[in-house]
Amino acid sequence: MEELVLSAKARAKWAVPLLAVAALSFLSIGKTVDDLRRSLAKAFRNRAEILVAWRTEHSGEAEVLPHRVQDALALLRQYRVPEYAYSLAWGTPGHPTQRLVEGAFPARPGPTGAPFFLGVKGESLPEACKLVEEKGEVFLARCT
Repeated sequence: MEELVLSAKARAKWAVPLLAVAALSFLSIGKTVDDLRRSLAKAFRNRAEILVAWRTEHSGEAEVLPHRVQDALALLRQYRVPEYAYSLAWGTPGHPTQRLVEGAFPARPGPTGAPFFLGVKGESLPEACKLVEEKGEVFLARCT
């Protein structure tokens, strides 16, 4: 019997804080549902734009990729490069190697002796490579 009394006291002690937490949770859930409703309404209004962007190859790259990466991808795609090596300068800050490799797919980075070399302006061409084209801050070279 004493345990039930303590249990009832404990429940009474925690009732108000638990109700406050529940009320705040419902407010948060309400805001989340409202945000979701607004996002869906916006998406429905702009559905034509969304569908065009979804079906357009490489859409959205201009908004998320640095200019250097965009220029490099343009060169790789223009010359239909299947495999390339890239300069060590791509690994320095400001030259995001991961974005380059992701965007260039299905072209793959290869070993140092790959048929094409992607470099950053200002560095010298590797031996046995000839410049194909420069674009922005990058260049593409053909290597033998």
